Amino acid sequence: MRSDLLLEHLECLVSRHERSLRMTVVKRQAAAQSGVSSEVEVLKALKSLFEHHKALDEKVRERLRVALERNSSLEEELSTTKEELQNLKQGLPVTNVPAIEDKPKENGQLETSDQLNNSHHKALPAKPRLTNGGVDGENVESAARIADLQQALEQQTGEISTWQRRVAEMQNRVGELEENLSKAQKELLKAQDMNAKLQRDLRENVAQKEDQEERIATLEKRYLNAQRESTSLHDLNEKLEQELQHKEAQIKLHEERIAAIQEKLELAEQKLAQFSKLPEMEEQLKQRMEALTQAQERHGSAEDRIQRLEANLDEKNAELVRLNQRLKMNEDHNSRLSATVDKLLSESNDRLQDHLKERMHALQVKPH
Repeated sequence: MRSDLLLEHLECLVSRHERSLRMTVVKRQAAAQSGVSSEVEVLKALKSLFEHHKALDEKVRERLRVALERNSSLEEELSTTKEELQNLKQGLPVTNVPAIEDKPKENGQLETSDQLNNSHHKALPAKPRLTNGGVDGENVESAARIADLQQALEQQTGEISTWQRRVAEMQNRVGELEENLSKAQKELLKAQDMNAKLQRDLRENVAQKEDQEERIATLEKRYLNAQRESTSLHDLNEKLEQELQHKEAQIKLHEERIAAIQEKLELAEQKLAQFSKLPEMEEQLKQRMEALTQAQERHGSAEDRIQRLEANLDEKNAELVRLNQRLKMNEDHNSRLSATVDKLLSESNDRLQDHLKERMHALQVKPH
């Protein structure tokens, strides 16, 4: 019954160990190395259990040895009693009963030969003293001795059968304990195998966790790099948009300047068209000079008027030369301005095309 309780306790410990391992795999990863795990607890419990089984087995073996010794001593006593009984039946003189060895009691203690002799003498009745002596007294004494020996023989036979039965029970008990011990050892091996398997699974889980943490760290780095690249591209895009707006404003300003220059050019062309009528005016002036000459001749004061007209004519000619120079300068300025505007437009267009190409290339290279 005690072995059954011990086996139930062992099964309870093993099942509790298995559940605790399965439930605390993740917690045990962060546990300190100095902490005592449930495997050590189970192994200690199994060790104490096996020590208890060993002590119990030794105790049972000791009791079995004592029982066997008592059985052998009782068998020797029985054989001696049988010999005495046989001698009494044959009329031989009765030999003294040999000293009985110390025999163990049922609880394992020893009973001394003096106590057995005292009990044996108490069991025997007192010898009657015969006055007429002789053969009748010896026959009565022999009959009483035979009856006592038969009674002691029956008692010892009963004790021998009892001890044999107890020895058989002890042997059965030893067999059961050995069987329970073998079962417990098998359970221990299973628990150790399960412990090794769980430790292997734990190491695999730790390795998988470390691998996943490394992958997560790599992905976080890639995400941060992509985020920084996206931020830099966004800043570059905003910068390019600002530059584009600035260039558009410059182009608009240049267009306004070109429109103003074109207006000035149209005005100059109008003035030039007006100045193209100068030959006719010269002819008219000549005619007027002739008329003035005639009039001077006629009036005598026409010379002064001619000098004034000549001065006016010189002024007009000088103004015409200045207008021609300004017209030429305006044409040169317009040509240079047109060339500058075309150059600026082409450079701005080239830069915009290069920026758009770089941006498209960066967007294509950017990891998804």
